[in-house]
Parts: sequence; structure tokens; C-alpha cells
Amino acid sequence: MSSEKLNTSIIALAASALVLAVILAVIHLAVLPRTAVADNVQSSGGDYNMVAARVTTGDEAVWVLDARSRTVGIYQYDNNSQSLELRRTFSLQAVEGR
Repeated sequence: MSSEKLNTSIIALAASALVLAVILAVIHLAVLPRTAVADNVQSSGGDYNMVAARVTTGDEAVWVLDARSRTVGIYQYDNNSQSLELRRTFSLQAVEGR
């Protein structure tokens, strides 16, 4: 392969890499959403059911139902402490008795 063809190949590869890098930067900065959003995600296994849902404050919460003890726990992510915190628990028997 002659040096002229080699130089042309190197320039073509460098130009294509530059174009791909620009496309990736545009997609990352402009197109992709900044936050992840889940809408009514459910998971169940054994004695537990979990549902992610929006609460009245507009935030997301994870509702965990323990079928064996018949209790529900509501967890929310706290940005300040960067942890999942238990917000409230209640018994299904108390709710059913109303």
C-alpha cells in the first residue's frame, strides 16, 4: 500500500471518528432525558409485591406489600441523604376495617 493511500485511509478514519463523536455528544446533551422515570412498574415474588408509582407530591414512591403480615410500606428516595427512606407503614387490616 502506498503512503498516499495510507494517509487517505487514516484521514478518512479520523474524520469518521470525529463525526461519530459529535453525534454522540449531541445525543447525550440534547436528546436523552436527564432523569429516569418509571410508570407503574410492578414486581412480585413470594410474599412480597412491589409497585413504583407517583404520589400526590409529584415524586415517585415504591409501595411494598408484605402478603404474609398484611402490611404496606411506602418508600421514597431522598436526594439529600441519597438513600431510600421509609415514609409510612400501615396494616391492611386497619384499612379493610374502615
